[in-house]
Amino acid sequence: MASESALNKWLRKKLKGFGIHWQRIENIAGSGTPDINVCIHGVEHWIESKEMDAFPKRPETGVRVSLRQEQIVWLILRWRADGHGWVLVQVGREVFLFDGQYAQELKAGAWDQGRFREMATATGRIEVPGFLLGEALDEN
Repeated sequence: MASESALNKWLRKKLKGFGIHWQRIENIAGSGTPDINVCIHGVEHWIESKEMDAFPKRPETGVRVSLRQEQIVWLILRWRADGHGWVLVQVGREVFLFDGQYAQELKAGAWDQGRFREMATATGRIEVPGFLLGEALDEN
């Protein structure tokens, strides 16, 4: 099982060299504040990272992501304010990036594996960092 720390280090390494400012957020910032704040070309992204060993054995079973209620509220409020809040989920060796507005659905296991994959904003070890970089570049 890869740790959230390893997931964060992987993402930071992928984004290195693109003019980013990366800050790991410790819990003293406030209850529910995401793990990472990264500014890419003037655009701030708040990222809550989670990892799971594997998908549920049965494909029709909902995929539950371990999020605390405070994290869900923070992410949803950030999206409502037109901010960039994300949930980065590693399942085995796969990575998925979700809009923070879907935090409640992720915690509830509202989606089976197929829908989970469909609802991801970006998937994969190349697409996820590329999406974050493109998102920043497109807005400037």
